[in-house]
Amino acid sequence: HVGIFKFLKNDPLSAHDDLKQALEYHPRVNSYIYLALIMADKGQATEYFENFDKALELDPNCAAVYYHRGQMYFITQQYENAGKDFDKAKECNENNIFPYIQLACLAYRENKFEDCQTLFSEARRKFPTAPEVPNFYAEILSDKGDLANAKKQYEIARKLEDALDGIHVGIAPLVGKATLLAREPTVENFVEATQNFEEACEKDPRSEQAKIGLAQLKLQQEEVDEAITLFEEAADLARSFDEKLQATTFAEATKIQKKIRADPIISAKIEETLAAYRAQGMI
Repeated sequence: HVGIFKFLKNDPLSAHDDLKQALEYHPRVNSYIYLALIMADKGQATEYFENFDKALELDPNCAAVYYHRGQMYFITQQYENAGKDFDKAKECNENNIFPYIQLACLAYRENKFEDCQTLFSEARRKFPTAPEVPNFYAEILSDKGDLANAKKQYEIARKLEDALDGIHVGIAPLVGKATLLAREPTVENFVEATQNFEEACEKDPRSEQAKIGLAQLKLQQEEVDEAITLFEEAADLARSFDEKLQATTFAEATKIQKKIRADPIISAKIEETLAAYRAQGMI
């Protein structure tokens, strides 16, 4: 349990050592699953699959093993194997919503949109109050370019989330809809997107995604200091190096932009250069 906790805290090295020791004392399926996930983070695919094989030796009907292995097959575009594992995961535990959703997403990746819709409908019938179904369906519709229906699905997901106890998809519908609204820049959309991001930050103060989204909108409103604060907070919260680097880069770029605007000479030279480029049709 200590190893799993460290993994969730994004301390994979310590988690790896604890899980290896736990397996020496008493092999458990969950220990192999989390060890496999650590191997995936390291890009060690061979060790990843070996740990799942060992987990299945302990419990050949463990739905979680098939689901997580299916995820790796999905990511590496081994769609046939992914489909088999998701089907097996659903068979082993028909009350787990995620294999249903992943099978629908898999159909979309294979350019079978009608099958994708059918599978989402199956999931909706099986789990009528689950916000996960409309939330993931909204992501598919957004990727497909159907922004209007994607926004509707995010709204449904948000209402279902608010009606249930506990956290299911959390602030994902708020962030998803806000992101779509920002892609269609009208005054009304801009205001609503800002409200959604602000609500998301209030509900989940540790979401770097919500903070970055809000910071970008603040930047467009010339609220530079607020944007910098939000970017820096997002950098502190980021789990991965790439996410931390992105947020830090945004923060530093915004600080430079602020300094340039504060210097009338530099600002005038930049405007002069841009005007020359425009006159030449370069921008």
